Amino acid sequence: MDDKDFTVCSMKRNWRVFVGVRVQSEANLRQHYMERYKRSRKQKECTTISLIRDMGARGKKWNGKYRIRPIRLKGHGQRDFDSDNLWGSFKAVRDAVAEYLGIDDGSSRLEFLNPIQRKPEIGESPGVILEIEEIV
Repeated sequence: MDDKDFTVCSMKRNWRVFVGVRVQSEANLRQHYMERYKRSRKQKECTTISLIRDMGARGKKWNGKYRIRPIRLKGHGQRDFDSDNLWGSFKAVRDAVAEYLGIDDGSSRLEFLNPIQRKPEIGESPGVILEIEEIV
């Protein structure tokens, strides 16, 4: 058998990660900086724990490019964010995903798609869903 007869097939991987944290638009909040820091730290910790739970240990070598679509599941009585507040509300989540993958969040290897917001379906809790797709 020649090397020409053997083809390497790389498989694309997809993950759907639920993060049980509510994101909040921070653009119009007037709070003490420590309150903002605590909320951001909690969002990052919850995101990292959820990624480890669903995608595996943190020390893996993540090569390749990734496309990420964040989905905000609104709580009861919460209003929709406008587009700039929606992007800002995912800042800590975005940083945690980039840190988990070991990729700079401004890198061309990470593509963050426009966030979506919707009401939770029956049985779903308010929070964030991250749809992560490996681009081969």
